[in-house]
Amino acid sequence: MNATYKFEINSKPGKDGRYTIFLRVTANRKLRRIKTIVAVLPTEFDPHAARGKWISSKNSDFKFFNGELLKLIRKTEAEIDKLGEKGPITSEGLIDRLRNPFPDTGWTIGSFSDKMVADAASHSVGYQRNLKSRLGMFVEFAGKEVPLSSINLDLLNRFKRHLQATGKMNGTQHTYFNRIKRMTSEALKLELIAKDPFLHFDMPGDKPAPRLKLTDAQVDAIEAVDVGSNRRDSTGRTYEAGIWLFRAKWLYLFAYQMGGIRSRDVLQLRWSNIVGEPGSERLEYQMSKTGEFMSTRLTRKAREIVELFRRDGVGPDSYLFGVLSDEAGYAPYATHEQKKKMPREMAVRLFNDISSAQSQINGELKLLAKKAGITDRLTFHTARHSFADKARRKMKESKNISIDDIRQALGHQRLDTTQRYLNSFDKESLDTAMDAIFGDE
Repeated sequence: MNATYKFEINSKPGKDGRYTIFLRVTANRKLRRIKTIVAVLPTEFDPHAARGKWISSKNSDFKFFNGELLKLIRKTEAEIDKLGEKGPITSEGLIDRLRNPFPDTGWTIGSFSDKMVADAASHSVGYQRNLKSRLGMFVEFAGKEVPLSSINLDLLNRFKRHLQATGKMNGTQHTYFNRIKRMTSEALKLELIAKDPFLHFDMPGDKPAPRLKLTDAQVDAIEAVDVGSNRRDSTGRTYEAGIWLFRAKWLYLFAYQMGGIRSRDVLQLRWSNIVGEPGSERLEYQMSKTGEFMSTRLTRKAREIVELFRRDGVGPDSYLFGVLSDEAGYAPYATHEQKKKMPREMAVRLFNDISSAQSQINGELKLLAKKAGITDRLTFHTARHSFADKARRKMKESKNISIDDIRQALGHQRLDTTQRYLNSFDKESLDTAMDAIFGDE
């Protein structure tokens, strides 16, 4: 054999702080490297470890990663044997064969989709789950064993018609094709496909579906619903009616009062996020979605809601509303920076617990809406829409409120994002204009 190969770790980390593993190939005194799908911390990689054990169990995906590296080694050995039968082996020729394998060992739509999902382990759990879901539906439609090179304009258009036939809105269709485009872009970069299938594709618009928001009267009706207050639960709080109905009502109203905070952030608030002197407290936290720092003075009603959840024996790092457990393995990871360094299995557990709580709350909000006489489908996120719409209406009445104030309250990084958000609610301006144009004709 006149070729050698071994794994090595990149000298620089990626944006997520992890280092990509490369296969270094040397043939006829020339060195070439091929990028693998594996990215880990330096302490999780040992290039001298036994075959199939390069990635240690410190990494939660070590079995999968070692399996991928082992498959690459075996493929390398097979290609060396094939090339050796034809003459001298070059590093360029070997790398070319590894990147562009024969059809019987090449990438399929299913296997490359699996690779994309595995690569997404360096992103948030939510993003990885969304990617898996979107690509999964595409793979099911196209065929798992269909060659990756079969993704073309015709397949994209057929999948688009399929999504339309299943009732998917344009905005939802856009997210599907956004994920598929990410996959084909990666395939182009790795030279696994020769042509961009999206070159002449008519991408669905990303305009969101109409946003449900509540009127002031409907918010008042929710507040008026009696959910009780005299039954004790396992953490010492007392309720008269169901615990989750109580939580659903007051957490929804807290989010509405405090600028439309997303449910994921509400559930993760700690008592240490309440700062300042009694009567003038502020809520200070970092948004899970963007890491944006938020600092907002508690409204009177928000302070009253917080007091409903005050209980004995809790410290500053205890969860404010007590829905998530202070005993959970992820509980010590309090700050945004700490959560980013949380072990993957902890991040998955946190994501699952939050998702379960969100499902419970949204289920109870249906009952709450019924009791309040609201026929529209009520979800926690409508608290954000309702706040934004109220802020838009108040901005028209007061010179003390600007669109930038609303941007900050919503935690948007760009002003045009807020403008599009508010425009989706603003029908009154058009009604006023039409009345002015036509009057009572």
